[in-house]
Amino acid sequence: MIATRYALPYAVYHSPLPVMSLGLDVFVTLSFSSEISAKGMEAKGIENAESLIAAFFHLTGSGALSGATIAPWDSTASSVDFVGGPASNATWKVSNIRADERSIPILAQLFLITHSDFPITKIMIRGGLGERTLVALPATDKDLGIYPTVFTKLASRVGISPDLSADVFVVAHFASDPTIAQKEAIRLKIEDWIAASAIGCYPAPPHRPDFCSLEYDGTLDFFQAELQIGFRNFYCHREALYGLCNSLFAVKDNAPEVMRIVIM
Repeated sequence: MIATRYALPYAVYHSPLPVMSLGLDVFVTLSFSSEISAKGMEAKGIENAESLIAAFFHLTGSGALSGATIAPWDSTASSVDFVGGPASNATWKVSNIRADERSIPILAQLFLITHSDFPITKIMIRGGLGERTLVALPATDKDLGIYPTVFTKLASRVGISPDLSADVFVVAHFASDPTIAQKEAIRLKIEDWIAASAIGCYPAPPHRPDFCSLEYDGTLDFFQAELQIGFRNFYCHREALYGLCNSLFAVKDNAPEVMRIVIM
């Protein structure tokens, strides 16, 4: 079951599962409150929400949201486009998305940021614009298992300390020394995950998504086949690090294979 850890102030409905993992188009519709419509603020609300959907799109493209069963290098989305909507509704199409179904609550929770300035009444995440059969996103009191996990077939290569602090250190061992071009491919995957995490894709209740943060000095330190990355003030759910691992594994076609990841 997928669920949110938050008592969301707006209703969230989605198509019956599976919807995000099929490699098909998914439509995300936000309904703004009548207050926003009366003030003529829909355009600003749409602009705010679109920046968050863009972050989600890049996170998907990084392979971070592959989860247990989709290979990270096969987890992606090809584009995101605003397709309009009547009156106070706004709809985006995320094309050819292939991600873990737990990406639904990530997207739903992210719009808490928009809601703080541009109140939302309802969110629908659908496999088709005409789909009528929708189910409500439930809430849960569980603290773990709420975000996409590490790809199962490679999970034995990952070691994450149970006692993480706000300063996180990551070491990744590759099968061989990456070339300059391969290091750039690795950097792009990691920085998409960093940007999405910092904007609020992995909040830890009771904190709001916009409480999320991590400081990164922009440096990837390579020592032959070993990559070292340090993050300071890491204030995201610890399961965000599953996404980082998947992003590193996702470089498989553009860089040497990742043989071991240690996070402490």
